Amino acid sequence: MSESHEQPVPSARNGEPRRCPWHATYDPLSPEELSEPTVTMEKARRESPVFYSERMGMWAVANRADILTVLRDKKNFSARRAMPFPEVPDIVRDRLPKLNGKAVYPSALTPLVKDDPHHRPARALLQAPFTPRRVLDREPRIRAIATRLLSAHEDGPFDFIGGYSIQLALRVIGDIVGIPEADLPFIERSIDAVFQLNGLGLTDPAAIDTCAKAVADYWDYIYAIAEDRCASPRDDFTSVMAQTRKPDGELPTPRDIAENIHSIISPGFETSAQAINWGMSSILTHRDQWELLKADRSLVEQAITEMLRYRTVLKRAFRVTTNDVEVGGVTIPKDSMVTLLYPSANRDQAHHADPDTFDIRRTEDNLAFGRFQHTCVGAPMARLEMKVTVELFLDRYPNAYMPEQDLEWRSDARIHALTGCLLDLRAREAVAS
Repeated sequence: MSESHEQPVPSARNGEPRRCPWHATYDPLSPEELSEPTVTMEKARRESPVFYSERMGMWAVANRADILTVLRDKKNFSARRAMPFPEVPDIVRDRLPKLNGKAVYPSALTPLVKDDPHHRPARALLQAPFTPRRVLDREPRIRAIATRLLSAHEDGPFDFIGGYSIQLALRVIGDIVGIPEADLPFIERSIDAVFQLNGLGLTDPAAIDTCAKAVADYWDYIYAIAEDRCASPRDDFTSVMAQTRKPDGELPTPRDIAENIHSIISPGFETSAQAINWGMSSILTHRDQWELLKADRSLVEQAITEMLRYRTVLKRAFRVTTNDVEVGGVTIPKDSMVTLLYPSANRDQAHHADPDTFDIRRTEDNLAFGRFQHTCVGAPMARLEMKVTVELFLDRYPNAYMPEQDLEWRSDARIHALTGCLLDLRAREAVAS
């Protein structure tokens, strides 16, 4: 069961609730929304870009300009306690970290859900491993891992998600944090449990307990890594964080490090893998764009930006209003939950011409990694993983294709996540013959 947030009665500028049938039934976990969320979002931008979702119990902001307004406004919008997390069951309450005296899941401790003055030092510590030089230094290792993974699947169709993207992201994160390869399957299972809980689609009490136990085991594991690196630094990014002094001059505590290990693993694994999935599926199903990229490899970085825009992995960010505030002509009351629809911003025709067209020649920016103080610190690493993947396909598998298939999505309100995606590295013509 999710933490409850008392929601004020919805109001528009004239004091009357702004309602219409699709607002009442809008459900981010419906099959239609999981498969193609852009349809409802286009309707929202056109008819009511700031609306109250009765089913979600929160306000939603759909167009880019209003989303940027909210992200800029630290006076009226808070990231703290904004993200709705499920309650921690009794069976693991004593094993998980405490926040204000209450047991919470690790995701409730990340910089993503902190305001200044707490956000700035946490983010500074988290950024230490992600300097441009340190990211670029990882490229040879990432390329070697990616090459090995793809080479194992040259004989026929394979599950691109389970056989490549998840394994690549997992190994990159393992290298960053300093996790032995033998422990990576445990991390994969643990993060799956984290996302099942955070995705808000899990309702069965037994399944919740199972996932909660897995997350508690995971917290024990990453806390032990944090303690070890604080005591005995090694040649990994966790040790870099452990030796990076906070703005007050103090070294971080094991809990500081454990919180940031989770902040690296959770988005760095799942969202990076899904960005690769959606990116490659998008460009391989738009063959004209793939042929354009093959003919002009100077477009690789633009192609990656377009992949991130066209199928935005992070579905939403959350905020809580600290005052009554007007957004897009609608008054949102104090203490209201607000969700910012990033995929909608990335299809906003006011910023993106012909937004439903996949076009790697675009030059405009997008909000795939957020913006301002909560921009994803791991974005350069995620882009590097995508770049390595695209370049490997261009170099070694230029005729790869996606066989016809029915794609399936995970029930998740926060991440646009494929659960399977068949891909063939051989030319379609060679397979047919």
